[in-house]
Amino acid sequence: MPDRKHELDDDTVSSVSAMEALKISATPPILEIISADEVWRFPGPDDDFEPHFECMEVIVRMDTGDHFLVQVHERISSQDILNLDLSLLDLTSVAMEDIPHAFASFLANQLGIEIESTKSITVSKSDVCPTFSSSLTAAPAGMIKYCYLKYAQLAAYEPGNTIIKERVLAEANVCEVLMKNPHPNIMKYWGCYVVDGRIEALCLAKYTMTLAERVDTGVPLDTERCLTGIRDGIQHLHSLGLVHNDINSRNIMMDPADNPVIIDFDSCTREGEKMVKGWTLGWCIKDSMTGERENDFYGLIKLEEYLAAPESCMCCRE
Repeated sequence: MPDRKHELDDDTVSSVSAMEALKISATPPILEIISADEVWRFPGPDDDFEPHFECMEVIVRMDTGDHFLVQVHERISSQDILNLDLSLLDLTSVAMEDIPHAFASFLANQLGIEIESTKSITVSKSDVCPTFSSSLTAAPAGMIKYCYLKYAQLAAYEPGNTIIKERVLAEANVCEVLMKNPHPNIMKYWGCYVVDGRIEALCLAKYTMTLAERVDTGVPLDTERCLTGIRDGIQHLHSLGLVHNDINSRNIMMDPADNPVIIDFDSCTREGEKMVKGWTLGWCIKDSMTGERENDFYGLIKLEEYLAAPESCMCCRE
């Protein structure tokens, strides 16, 4: 009698084929490179080494709402990564779980680096998207497509580490305070973009350009009016017991009327609280570890220096 132990009937074969087909989308997801940044390692108080480059970290978002990272352990241009033509990447017949590696191979081939110098990491939503609670505001469904969606900042992501979603939740709570206490020089927050009970992104108003981009246009700017608006926004924050902790030329947006608007509250804390996220090098008091008003006023002084002579302001150079 033949051994039928390894034989499959037609129904079983059909089921297995269907399961395999589900892994490969009929329409491959659209990829978007969100950022490409250098990651540096800095010594702690007890460490005996100099700050050094660790890797380039590339964050990619799929139109499914999923993200992944690719670390490149070679120092290459961020702009070269951001300028990659993703239309050349063929994901037809590539299983969803293999897309991060396929992207890493594409990146290595396009930039002429060894694939062995890359590492792809799939991001789990449970690590980076906090659970939505009734104490927060869900953005009106009709506003989502008109908003700037701020997704979790995934730099230094580690599977199983919850620090990123804690930062998202902390920023959402700050935004709720600002929603109840609006100011013309503080960004407009519409609420949370909620998917399957988790905060996928924060829904913010869209603005024209950053202050740095505005300066780069070469079009004359009323710097006194600009600085007054930023100062007013800072003082409003302080009146609420909040400290921004990361005032710099890229965290100031300009609205269509050329008014400055303070954005990016993931470094914001209550006055005197320990900072949960670092500040931007050159824009904050060195070694500052707690939210103090002096941090914001120091950033304001640096902005004044920058606007007076942007071409010679070292703190603004990447």
